[in-house]
Amino acid sequence: MFKFLRSKAKVFYWVIAASFILFIFLAWGMDLRGGRSRQAGQSDLIGSVNGYAITAYEWDRAYQGYLNRIRQQNQERALTANQRANAAQQVWDEMVRERIVEAEVERLKLTATPDEILDILKNDPPPELLANYQDENGNPDLAAYLADLANPNRDWTAVENYLRLLLPRQKLQQMIMAAAVVTEAELREAFQEQHGRAVAEYLGVLYADLADEYEPSDEEIQAYYDTHLGLYQSPATARLQVASWPKEPSEQDRSEVRQDLFEIREEIIAGEMDFAEAAAIYSQDGTSENGGDLGTFGRERMVAPFSEAAFSLPVGEISEPVETEFGFHLIEVLERFEADSEVNEVHARHILLKLDPGDETLTEIYTA
Repeated sequence: MFKFLRSKAKVFYWVIAASFILFIFLAWGMDLRGGRSRQAGQSDLIGSVNGYAITAYEWDRAYQGYLNRIRQQNQERALTANQRANAAQQVWDEMVRERIVEAEVERLKLTATPDEILDILKNDPPPELLANYQDENGNPDLAAYLADLANPNRDWTAVENYLRLLLPRQKLQQMIMAAAVVTEAELREAFQEQHGRAVAEYLGVLYADLADEYEPSDEEIQAYYDTHLGLYQSPATARLQVASWPKEPSEQDRSEVRQDLFEIREEIIAGEMDFAEAAAIYSQDGTSENGGDLGTFGRERMVAPFSEAAFSLPVGEISEPVETEFGFHLIEVLERFEADSEVNEVHARHILLKLDPGDETLTEIYTA
C-alpha cells in the first residue's frame, strides 16, 4: 500500500505545491513539456517582476483560460462585468506570484532529480494522477496503476515533466513552512485580539482650563526662533492643478453583485452546494479558505449593517445580500450565545462579493 495513503502531511504538501502551478496548466496554456507557447504577439511587454517579463499575449491567454474555467463551473450563468473585472485582477495577481516563485526557485537552485521523480511515481504519486485509476467503487486502483507504470510501452514523459516542474515548488513550500515560527508572544497577542476585553476609565479636562497667563516677550520669541530654525524651513513647493475622477461602481454594478449573491443563495438552499463550499469558491476575502467562518464575535466587532443582520438571523438561516463598506455579504449564523436573556455574541460565517466598478463603468469613466 502506498505511503501517501497514511501520510496526511504529504498530501497537504502536494495540495500546496500543486496550487503554485495549477494556474499555469489550466490558464496559462503551458504544456507538459515545460515550456509556454510562443507566438508573434508575445513581444508586447506589459510588466515584469524581478526581471521576469509578463507579456500581453500571456496575460490574455491566462485571462481567457480563467474565464473558460468559470464558465464551465457556472454554465447556466452569464459572466457579469464585475466578475470579469475581478477575474482580470486575479489573473494578474497570480501571474505576479508565479514570477516571484520562478525567481526564488532559480535563486535557490531547486531541481527535481530522476531518482526523486521515480520515487514519487512509485511511492507517492500525485492524487490527480491516481484519479485516472479507479475501481468500480471509485477508490484508487493501485494494482492497475503499478501495472501501467511497469509497462515499457507506456510513455510517462509528460508526467515526468510535470513532476520536474512541481517538485522544486514543493521543496520551496516546505522550506517556507519549516522557516515559519510562531512565538508564544505572537500566539498570546492573537488570542487577546480575538478574545481579550478591557475596561477604560478617563477624565476629561478642557484645554482652556489648563492654559496659564504667561505671555513670552519679543526677545524670548526671537531667541526661540533663532535656535529652532529647522522647524520653520520647508522644501521647495510647486503649484499645480489636478483633475481626477473617482472609480466608483455604478448602480448596475451594485445590481449585478446583488443578483450574483441571490443566485448563490438559491444554490445553497437548493442543496446544490453547502455554505462552506460556496464560500471557498466565491467569497473574495481571506475567510474563503475556512468556509467563510468568522468565528465568534460581539455586536460591536463588525460594522453596523453586518451586526444588525447577523444578530437578527435565526441559527441556520441564510440572509439576503447585506451591503457594507466592504461589499455585499451572505450571512449564516451557526450559534447564538446569551447572557442575561439577551444575545451578546454569535458564531457566524459569510460569503463576500466586493463591489468594484465593472468594465462598462470604467469605460464610461475613461470616456467622460
